[in-house]
Amino acid sequence: MIRKPAGPAAFSLLEVLVASAVLGVVMLVLLNTLSTSLSLWRNTESKAAADREARGAELLLVDDMSAVLMPAAPDLWPKVVGTPPNNVLQFLTTKPSDYLPSSPGDVFFVEYWVDAASGTLRRGLLDSSETYNKVLRAGRFPSAKSGGADQMLAANLLAKNQDAARGLGNVMRSEANNTNFVLLNASLLPMTGNASLNNIPGAVEVNFAVADPETLRNPALLANTNYILRNAGLYSTRFRLPPPMTSR
Repeated sequence: MIRKPAGPAAFSLLEVLVASAVLGVVMLVLLNTLSTSLSLWRNTESKAAADREARGAELLLVDDMSAVLMPAAPDLWPKVVGTPPNNVLQFLTTKPSDYLPSSPGDVFFVEYWVDAASGTLRRGLLDSSETYNKVLRAGRFPSAKSGGADQMLAANLLAKNQDAARGLGNVMRSEANNTNFVLLNASLLPMTGNASLNNIPGAVEVNFAVADPETLRNPALLANTNYILRNAGLYSTRFRLPPPMTSR
């Protein structure tokens, strides 16, 4: 008897269904892992972007405050003013490293403030000639946010009237109320009342907040009070002040 050669092996319908189900589960696990990795990468990059903004602003602030001046007159000592409380910082400093003066002199008036319209931290600078005419001759600082050649510092600061503390833990709760986050908060330490020869500030503490650009470009996210600002951060720096200069 002649036997016919066996035909090619075939899978049953059940085997095909089982293999497809296993493959689907494997693909689902792989896609979930990939999605988690991409989300983690995006969050890390967003936080890094916010940190870069904060670091840039902090370095410039450190550079300005490292050469802060304390003249004999208390009205020319570092001052914090504005609303929300203490959101404008004013002081005198020697020539900032990033500024090329158009006139001789090495004493400059500097102020940092929050631009309420754009929600950004800004820096104003008067050159030595303007500082002499508008500040030193007057014996007092000009009104807050008086201008000068102001430079935008951190375009990615949190917008005004946002509860930036949500989702960030109790560490930031003391810096925010229910509807408004303190973008720039400067305090003279230790001080109560007006500066005087009997009430001399020994340090300036500055706090500000930065969020990642992607979040800040999305008004819907900022308007959603249930959204957790995962990539926002609070930055704080303290500067010791030199003793006042004595008149001779």
